Amino acid sequence: MPATLKESNTLIDKVKNEIERSENTIEGFNGFGISKEITLYGNKLKAHVYLDLDRKAAEFSEIRVLVDELEKELEHLNKTNTLPRRYSNYFIINKLPQNKIEYKRDLVKINEQISRTGYFILFTSNLNLTAQEVLKRYREKDVVEKNFDQLKNDLDFKRLKTHRTDTAKGKMFVGFIALILRVYMLQLLKNNKITKDYTFKTVKIELRKIQSAIYSDGTEELAPITKKQREILGVLNVDIYEYMKNN
Repeated sequence: MPATLKESNTLIDKVKNEIERSENTIEGFNGFGISKEITLYGNKLKAHVYLDLDRKAAEFSEIRVLVDELEKELEHLNKTNTLPRRYSNYFIINKLPQNKIEYKRDLVKINEQISRTGYFILFTSNLNLTAQEVLKRYREKDVVEKNFDQLKNDLDFKRLKTHRTDTAKGKMFVGFIALILRVYMLQLLKNNKITKDYTFKTVKIELRKIQSAIYSDGTEELAPITKKQREILGVLNVDIYEYMKNN
């Protein structure tokens, strides 16, 4: 649910005095979650309100920096006819003669915004799901979306460019297998301290540099392998010499 909606603020204000309790902690999540059954726009739903402590710290820092920057702008603002709304969200501003202004921080509004930092809300029509189950499903959805993005962009699978259903299905199948291999490769690389900072693009570039020479008698000789290539192949459990022998 967008944080800018009035309904979001109403929900957060209802739970913020009871959410930070031991019984509302969620495994694997640095924060708390609480569920409330509500009726919204005529629909009976379950609202799951979460307080992310890492997000709270980051958003608090953003507000503090923003208020300081706006105050510096107002210091150098000698006179004005109209002021953007961003100032009135944090300051009480009074107009003086000759279009001059005086201002002070609106502590009520600032504290109100700080009290709502770190929160986000997820809705479900399944009233039996807990806050932990909903957050888990939401995170899994994010993983799926990222993998489809990788399929389109990192694997250059942007358009099918096919004219038959069978061909389209075949291409999708090949793309899906490629995505599985990509995810598996990255998992192996990220779990190794030597290659944990390598990107998929870096790996592709390095492996494409591997070359071999085929002689007239049919024998094949591999060009010298670099240290980085040996590291990548070792983590992926690929014996390049054995591979060449069998192919």
